[in-house]
Amino acid sequence: MRSGHAQDQRRGALLECWRAIELFSPPTIPALPRRRPAARSGPRDEYVVDLTPGPGRVPPLLPWAADHPQTGQQRAPFGRMWRHEVYCGVFDLELLRQAMIAVLPAGTDPDPGVPQTELVLLGQSAMFALVLDDEGRPIEDTSVVSACAWATGRLFDPGPSKPGWLDGFDELDDAFGRAIDELTATAIAYGPTPPAAGTASERWPGSDGAAGAPGGSDGGGWQRLLAEILGGAAVGAVGALFGEVAGAALQGAAEPLVRRAADWVAARRPAEEQAESERPDGAGSVPVGASAGVPDASTEPGSGSTLRALGFADLVALTAQIADLCGVQGHLRPQVIRVRSRLVHRPKDPRTKVAAAAPFLNSLLPPDLARVSAAVGKGIGKGIGPALEAYLTELDSVAVGARTDVRRERGIVLEGVAPDLVPAGRWPAPARFPLALSQQFAIDRMLADRAGNEGGMFSVNGPPGTGKTTMLRDLVAALVVERAAVLATFDRPGRIPRSSTPRRSERKLTLPLRQA
Repeated sequence: MRSGHAQDQRRGALLECWRAIELFSPPTIPALPRRRPAARSGPRDEYVVDLTPGPGRVPPLLPWAADHPQTGQQRAPFGRMWRHEVYCGVFDLELLRQAMIAVLPAGTDPDPGVPQTELVLLGQSAMFALVLDDEGRPIEDTSVVSACAWATGRLFDPGPSKPGWLDGFDELDDAFGRAIDELTATAIAYGPTPPAAGTASERWPGSDGAAGAPGGSDGGGWQRLLAEILGGAAVGAVGALFGEVAGAALQGAAEPLVRRAADWVAARRPAEEQAESERPDGAGSVPVGASAGVPDASTEPGSGSTLRALGFADLVALTAQIADLCGVQGHLRPQVIRVRSRLVHRPKDPRTKVAAAAPFLNSLLPPDLARVSAAVGKGIGKGIGPALEAYLTELDSVAVGARTDVRRERGIVLEGVAPDLVPAGRWPAPARFPLALSQQFAIDRMLADRAGNEGGMFSVNGPPGTGKTTMLRDLVAALVVERAAVLATFDRPGRIPRSSTPRRSERKLTLPLRQA
């Protein structure tokens, strides 16, 4: 039996390993469709296209352009509108696998005994993603940076041997979201330097050359604005579109990755956070995060809260900057921009605020696992709850002899489905489709084992299609009805004991486990 300190160390290592597995297992993004038969070449509800930047090329027609033949704003049927999911910096997951193999000690076989032909990782992911409305404007709270791409860069700097090597993603994700907001609130006239009349600067989507627009008065305006909002990598990538070799050279990174990313995040903290961190010595000074010369979208006259549509140069700039901050240009080679355009229902009231779910780029577990790991390491309370404690228990500590084989001892199963053990709640479904014996036994046993203690874990194993989800629905219904019955005993909400409604900081963390 391990000592308490050794046990906490083992649990912390397991949680960090679990978190790393989640970070390096990204969901795949929508794939390009196969060629449709000629008989099915009519209008569709969804289009997926790839946009590839290249020096000197004419910018592609963006799906949200008004004159786009399939997905233009006027091409949507009555009562519907286009919504565009943009995946910037598409990369093959096989490149991710190769990057992970590259940091293994020399002579290590990453998959012993498995033929190389079976090891190729299929699918693709992206550096970051966001959702645009039918006019190409970002929808609030939909931008997300790939935690996998960020963790890939950390493999090489600072490396897995450094403590806390996977810390800091949330700060970068938040700062990049603020940078996108600032970019779309600022009019930028992209073009060659110096801009010449009749050149590409007049036809780049996303360029706003209106009178008085920032960047429209001098040849270096867009470079200065873009450098302040995003950074040198963004300037270099956009400059390369116009064939500017000197601009492309700005993408080179002189600082180590961790320091470069930390400095970038610190320079883009909200002004109020900078003011708090700089007092009292920094009183009255300009916050580091305030970009000199860049208008504030909330105070600039005429800007209001309206964001402009993103253009191709904007997407290229964002892709290059996040790839530089993650340090994966040479490892993942992110360049392609993929757009999935889908028809959605148009709100009946035009004043309704447009909302959408953020693209699914990351696992939902790493933030929770990081908090639990920190609690274990600091010895906060019990560290982890009973369910997670059971899940992390060592094999030699499991009382295997105390298990009951229900296939042999059928009497245990019959006792476990006695009428008085059946919960009062059931998922709404026709009565002629009741739960099977094993499903009802599992629910009754879970609720019975939970009674009188702080909780725990009950594992359910079964092949696909055997009723695991159906069983879980009835468990959820049983818990909802059980809680409703408790609440019904109080005549006023104010009489409910505080212990029944714990504060957020007092709630026990419950981590969902994948079905076997």
